[in-house]
Amino acid sequence: MTTRLRTLAMGMAVLSAALWSSAGARAGERYAIRAGKIVTITQGTVDHGVILVRNGKIEAIGPADQTPVPKGYALVDVGDRWVMPGMVEVHAHIGIAGGLNDMVSQTNPGMRIGDVLDPEDQMVKDALSVGITTIHAIPGSGTNHAGFGVIYKTAGATRRERLLRPIGAMKIAQFANPERPAGDIGRSLMGMTWLLRDYLQRARAYAQRPASAERDLALEQAALVFRGEAPVLIHTYQTWGMAMTMHMFQDEFNLPAIASHSYDSGHRMATDAARRGFRVDVGPGIVDLYGAADGRMYGVTAQYHRAGVDNLTVSTDSPVLPESALPDQAAVSARFGVDDETALRLVTINAARALLVDRRIGSLEPGKDADLVVKRTSLLDPTTPVEIVFINGKIAHDSRPKP
Repeated sequence: MTTRLRTLAMGMAVLSAALWSSAGARAGERYAIRAGKIVTITQGTVDHGVILVRNGKIEAIGPADQTPVPKGYALVDVGDRWVMPGMVEVHAHIGIAGGLNDMVSQTNPGMRIGDVLDPEDQMVKDALSVGITTIHAIPGSGTNHAGFGVIYKTAGATRRERLLRPIGAMKIAQFANPERPAGDIGRSLMGMTWLLRDYLQRARAYAQRPASAERDLALEQAALVFRGEAPVLIHTYQTWGMAMTMHMFQDEFNLPAIASHSYDSGHRMATDAARRGFRVDVGPGIVDLYGAADGRMYGVTAQYHRAGVDNLTVSTDSPVLPESALPDQAAVSARFGVDDETALRLVTINAARALLVDRRIGSLEPGKDADLVVKRTSLLDPTTPVEIVFINGKIAHDSRPKP
């Protein structure tokens, strides 16, 4: 490249960055994002499109030549970049000020981890930088029921802005962690099964009481699950764990449930999970090296997908894996046989539906939160960085060169 061309190119880059930056700064409450490709996840892909944003919500999406920008809307032109929904993490343990396990008893229904939400956690900032806009943080698995999670945005000026739902999923650990070495009733699988069934029966009876009945603060949160307002996330592994999880939480109690981890031979229950329409979350292990009797290596997500499990997500169990590895979890799933469209759904709309928050997040649709990711290529492509992240219609992350 000649000196003149190099100087011209640098000048154009600076000018582009300046225009881009000023448009974003002027955008305020109403603006239009013009992009080369808009991946809505649920409504197809729009090439050379426009997204109208007003008061933090998506107002309209359409082709640029058919979607006029109303008067008073600032224009943010991102050129040929892709715009996609922010990713959603189903199962993590970050942003919670070190809160993980309160080993009070095997069932702790009064615990809620949202009380220790820590927005300054560096791992949350790292998550934001790769396009994760919502995280479901949950207690650990040291007991059968460690309490309830919290669903929060990875950026926001206030706690109110960050909280998507203060009560997330009921966290259950059914197998492979909560077994107690002391030899009490929680030592054996049958003892833990009795404890869980006893607790769930009491919680169901409480949820069915009339509104005028005496309140039990320890069961108030469990009542949300039995009313279908919050899901259950069950830490489970292997064939027995998957079978018992589906039997207990679907057959016996008919609850909105997510079987999480779900590997180490758990995929042998994939056909049954598909038949039931059960929600399965895979992670942090995406490749099963040890759970197959035939000695083969399996892509776990792909095994569930091939069996027909549509309600499928992936997670990091962060900090077991860095939160920033969530897009890699989807990309590895694609490498082992999940098609790209489905792989994108694993970390967007499927995750939002599993957490019962899909009315607000998980796809680009009018009326939903303007949680947007701008990138040169797909979220599944690790070779290109995320450039801009919008949360609730505001720029929360911006890695573009400054003029």
